[in-house]
Amino acid sequence: MLTTVTFRMSSDELDPSFLEKVKNLFEHREVEIIVRDPLTDEIDAIMSDPEDYKRLLASIEQLKDPKTRIQIDPALLMSGLFSNRVFAEFVNAHLSIR
Repeated sequence: MLTTVTFRMSSDELDPSFLEKVKNLFEHREVEIIVRDPLTDEIDAIMSDPEDYKRLLASIEQLKDPKTRIQIDPALLMSGLFSNRVFAEFVNAHLSIR
């Protein structure tokens, strides 16, 4: 018996067929549909934790300092030389934002 199902999708994907699928999945039962913005949830979580909020503010201040900025040629990023993992390692090696 299904009790909770999470659908994660773009609002562009919401259409009448989605609602039909939900109806078929929970036939003749009461359902609760909650729509949330994951980005807003993440921001709320950061803002609610004083230590995370302090780190966020410190990171913003650090980014305002031109000496801490790293400039990367967009063509290099688009070339495919940086995978997500390689880019993350590069950023971690060159930034002290924690």
